Amino acid sequence: MIACRKTVTVEDPDRIVLSGLPFRRGQRVEIVMIAEDERPARDSRTLRSVLKATQRKAASRPVSEKQIAEEIAAYRAGR
Repeated sequence: MIACRKTVTVEDPDRIVLSGLPFRRGQRVEIVMIAEDERPARDSRTLRSVLKATQRKAASRPVSEKQIAEEIAAYRAGR
């Protein structure tokens, strides 16, 4: 199988032109189109706020080495 990645900017939503492809005439190919996500900045801000909230919760309730060992044992035991 030959894989080929091309990145293009859509000028006309009814037509996309690809050129210089490594395929021969008549060869069947599968086309998969994935749009770039236009929201990464917002998503990263959301992730940061969730992580900060999680860190605040952990700081307000310290966990002992014994509790960590018990949690690991419970996980390994399938509980």
